[in-house]
Amino acid sequence: MLNPGLDFSNARSLTDRLSAIHDQMLENHPQVTRIACAIYEGTTDTLKTFINSTRSGSAITGYTIRLSESNSLSALAKTGTPRVIQNIHNSIQSTNAHSEWLLSQGY
Repeated sequence: MLNPGLDFSNARSLTDRLSAIHDQMLENHPQVTRIACAIYEGTTDTLKTFINSTRSGSAITGYTIRLSESNSLSALAKTGTPRVIQNIHNSIQSTNAHSEWLLSQGY
């Protein structure tokens, strides 16, 4: 459980705030090596990388995709359910730039 009184006074940006949340999460869940957020622009159906806290590997930056071009992400958007992938190499196929990046990270 995250501390509801988490101090963001030193956080200058949203990335700093996400990193502080990640720090606290790592205390109980050290296996969480990456947290990321994306922005969806409905008028263009575009999903864009936004902020991340990455402790292992390198973050993907400047990636965009039309939500309608991703069956898995479209399904998540419709249902509102979270997605946790336990075994990336068995679950992800190299079908786009993001999948290729994800597979190359060794998560």
